[in-house]
Amino acid sequence: MKKIIVTVVLLSSISQKRGTEEKIVDQEVTECNVVVEQEKKDSVLYKKTTVSYYGKGDGFHGKTMANGKRFDRDKLTAATGLKNGKPIIPLGSWVRVTNLNNGKSVIVQITDTGGFKKHGRDLDLSAGAFKELGKLDKGLLKNIKVELLEDGYNKL
Repeated sequence: MKKIIVTVVLLSSISQKRGTEEKIVDQEVTECNVVVEQEKKDSVLYKKTTVSYYGKGDGFHGKTMANGKRFDRDKLTAATGLKNGKPIIPLGSWVRVTNLNNGKSVIVQITDTGGFKKHGRDLDLSAGAFKELGKLDKGLLKNIKVELLEDGYNKL
């Protein structure tokens, strides 16, 4: 549950009425903070999917990505698929990728796009991120969960 603090300002007045005339005789401003609990929206993008990796021996290392920066195979990044020419997961988003077979997870930033969706894969991880979840010799990892992290996530 996400907690939000809301500041509420109340204005109360005391008035006196004499005949048809009403006169305010006292006013008070009260300010208080209220904690509101908000259900966290479902952030699971893919419950069980297949991911691959790129950047090792395929010529992508050092090339310009969709976000305009150079690809570094050792950084924790990923490419998202395209739908109607647009990224399925917005560039710059942070996602948690979990290998449900061994419980290992990694947090990556979406920095690139690719056409791998037509081959049955939803995400293409950098080699560095893929190594956090399994062995590179596998090439593909199945039974992967992908969760979108909240806006403003800052990887420490």
